[in-house]
Amino acid sequence: MSDFETKAKELAEFTFARCKDSCPRLGMCCDDAQCEMALAVLERYSSTLSTVDRSIYLEALEISRNVDMVGASRTARFLSADKTCKLPPHMRLFCTFHQCDIYAVAQFKAGFNGMTIDEATDHYYKLREKVDTLFANRVKDLDNNEEE
Repeated sequence: MSDFETKAKELAEFTFARCKDSCPRLGMCCDDAQCEMALAVLERYSSTLSTVDRSIYLEALEISRNVDMVGASRTARFLSADKTCKLPPHMRLFCTFHQCDIYAVAQFKAGFNGMTIDEATDHYYKLREKVDTLFANRVKDLDNNEEE
């Protein structure tokens, strides 16, 4: 697993821990728009995907096409029974970054995982910055390769 995949997974697990502690309707933030954004990013950078990730991406595209035909929600198809997404965190960064507290007031509203509010918020932003940087480097490498 690359550093990018590892850090994205760590961030997703961290934000999901807060969701599990505080959300009355776990998974309600997942919606078709986020699925669309994830698929658009994956399409743009599909040439950088590993063999495993590429097969996951192609499966997600197939799900998306089938959903379009019947007019159903993509979200329901991508979510597992335990309300986790079938796409790994590094393949759905919009979702990985999302945490309702952060989006509402730019910090957590309560401490969790043995951290105070400030510690948890600081940890979130440090992880997010690391994931942002690793993704930007991946994109830069791809863009440089396309120019050659």
